Amino acid sequence: MRKSSRRTAHGGRHRNRRNWTELLDDITASILSRLGTLEILRTAQRVCMTWRRICKDNSLVWQSIYIHDEHYIDMSYLDKICRHVIDLSSGNLVDISIEYIGTDQLLKYMAESSSGIKRLRFVNCTSLTDEGFSEVASKLPLLEDLDISKCDNISSKSLQVPL
Repeated sequence: MRKSSRRTAHGGRHRNRRNWTELLDDITASILSRLGTLEILRTAQRVCMTWRRICKDNSLVWQSIYIHDEHYIDMSYLDKICRHVIDLSSGNLVDISIEYIGTDQLLKYMAESSSGIKRLRFVNCTSLTDEGFSEVASKLPLLEDLDISKCDNISSKSLQVPL
């Protein structure tokens, strides 16, 4: 089978190049959604105008939030980023995985903005409390997977279902 190639001006060969901006928006959104939240915000949306538009307008990109090991960045800045991404998701947020920056207020904002959350992972979030978690638990009816590892202010008390 012959490879698709053509000769260059100097006689060499190279493969035909594809223009990634010609992909359907939903396919591009699906590809971009596999990047980390900060990668999308810092890099991907700056590649070209098409990707910027998709990152801004297509909520499929923002069905998941992953912010990990970013403790070298100001926590209030990361909280603002997280709220911005929640807004971009247009209520379609399904999967959240956050380390260090989780607070009762952020959890409440997430639950009020996206009732379809299925996976919630808050690790090392010492600002989450039993009271905050109890307040939002009923607002997450589709929650299937919960990880609150190393959240020292959440006890089994807030995880109990009243009879």
